[in-house]
Amino acid sequence: MFIKKMILVIAAMLSATYCFAADYERETPVVRAVRKVSPSVVNINTEYTAQASPFGKLDPFFDLFFKDFLEPLPKSQYKGTSLGSGVIIDGKRGLILTNAHVISKGGIIKVILNDTREFQARVVGADPDTDLAILRISSPSPLPALEMGNSDDLMIGETVFAIGNPFGFSNTVTTGVISAIGRSIRSDQHVFHDFIQTDASINPGNSGGPLLNIKGELIGINTAIYAKAQGIGFAIPISKAKKIVAELVRHGEMTDRYAAPGTISEDLGWKLLGVRVNDSDAEGVMIKEIRTDSYLAQVGARPGDVIRQVDELGVATVKDFETALYRYRQKSSLVLLLQRGSRGYYITVKIRAS
Repeated sequence: MFIKKMILVIAAMLSATYCFAADYERETPVVRAVRKVSPSVVNINTEYTAQASPFGKLDPFFDLFFKDFLEPLPKSQYKGTSLGSGVIIDGKRGLILTNAHVISKGGIIKVILNDTREFQARVVGADPDTDLAILRISSPSPLPALEMGNSDDLMIGETVFAIGNPFGFSNTVTTGVISAIGRSIRSDQHVFHDFIQTDASINPGNSGGPLLNIKGELIGINTAIYAKAQGIGFAIPISKAKKIVAELVRHGEMTDRYAAPGTISEDLGWKLLGVRVNDSDAEGVMIKEIRTDSYLAQVGARPGDVIRQVDELGVATVKDFETALYRYRQKSSLVLLLQRGSRGYYITVKIRAS
């Protein structure tokens, strides 16, 4: 009888060991990373009130039409809901990073944690030009925060995964690879630069959630602003987001005017390189004005020359030029590819501190 019991015990131990080994083999780095970071991902639910015409929620064009041809009619109010995601970046202060468009309609912002706790949030700061916003919630105990990683050394093809709340389904995980970096995309109102492109599914509701590498490090903030994309996702690089987050937390808005796309070509280009540029008919940006005491003027550059490349970034438009200058503004020098007629040449340009 004793021997029989021992055999049963040993068999049970072997079975448990086998099951543990089998589970361990299934536990990939992505599985471990998801388990680690999931508590830091939140669901953001924004309730807002809007006005509808007496004929329902029609295109604004019809409102203008009826305004021109009919007496003003009373508008009815309706309640709408905007869903998104966010990531806790400071557990002690309750700071949450998300997309600006997730909370752009105002109203009551509710944050739901992975453990189902709910909080009402207030906006610390938002910047539509970079599509980033910071929320704050008050918790009696520290929250599980996710530290920002580094997006400056991303590799094309490396495995990444996204966590968010697409279509209201909480903490959904999708995986993919880095498809490209430095992408520019256009929404209805803005052009965004220097985005990460991935084939990890990013749908409405994923906006504001984290893009992570296989180690579970935060490398980007997902955004679903490009509605025409099929099987393509975009994320704001976290190294770019860090600077913006610091400004939003400190001032509630962007006070560094060089950080906002669309404003830096005239100011930062003049400040760092001593040039103002226009889009060129050919690929690149044409120098329209050059400061006489600038290094470019000293080496013989002149209006009409075309800038084709800034360091390793190709320049096709003024927006590309803005992105390149903002990315490299902390360096002491830049390598430019200039073209004059059919002749192209590289020069190393010393830049001034920004």
